[in-house]
Amino acid sequence: MKSARLGGVDVLDAGVSLDSTNPGLLDVVLASPGGTISGEVREGGQVAVGVVYVAPEPLRPNRPDLFFSRSTNDDGTFTFAGMPPGNYRLFAFREPDPNLLSNPALFLPYEAKSESVSVDDGASQSVQLELISASAER
Repeated sequence: MKSARLGGVDVLDAGVSLDSTNPGLLDVVLASPGGTISGEVREGGQVAVGVVYVAPEPLRPNRPDLFFSRSTNDDGTFTFAGMPPGNYRLFAFREPDPNLLSNPALFLPYEAKSESVSVDDGASQSVQLELISASAER
């Protein structure tokens, strides 16, 4: 789903209560194929294996559908296909951390070590990420 608006309010962000106090039309726009983000994770110039996290920019904790994670392939590469259009930050960690997806504010200390990317419908973006070192991790 690309968007949903009720009375001019983005209900994907604000939520909605469907009762008699919310008269009006709910406009829903279904998503297109989206875009693709691919890339490689490196550490000190060498290919690195890890987990890549994608978070919307700015952070939108009330939109868990815009947060993604994926392990790299053995050669340090990764691909996220069908991404909704928008701006994202990508982070690469050695180990998975499920708390990052349930508490997006935990990404904030690592923003300086992340990469920003803009995704458009049908477009592909490529990015190289530096693995966030163990000393920088919590």
